[in-house]
Amino acid sequence: MTKAHWSIAQAKASLSQVVSDAALGPQVIEKRGKAVAVVLSLADYKEAIGDPDDGALKVTRWKGFLRASSELRSLGGATLAVSRRLPRGSPFGRSR
Repeated sequence: MTKAHWSIAQAKASLSQVVSDAALGPQVIEKRGKAVAVVLSLADYKEAIGDPDDGALKVTRWKGFLRASSELRSLGGATLAVSRRLPRGSPFGRSR
């Protein structure tokens, strides 16, 4: 039976085992009892995100951004409040 949850110390001491077990399922690494990382097999990663060697990650993130933007627009959009920047003097310019 493989372990699916590891403390950081256990994962560090048994990294080879964590990586081997990742082929059987995601391995969760915890810090002080809270999940902070997951080790996936490359096959699981490619299925979820795409091949990291062909730029699919960037495409996936961009598609996710576009999808989220489309959903936000369909819900009526959102407002973005950006405060006005005050002009500042250049350290290389003349003093006024």
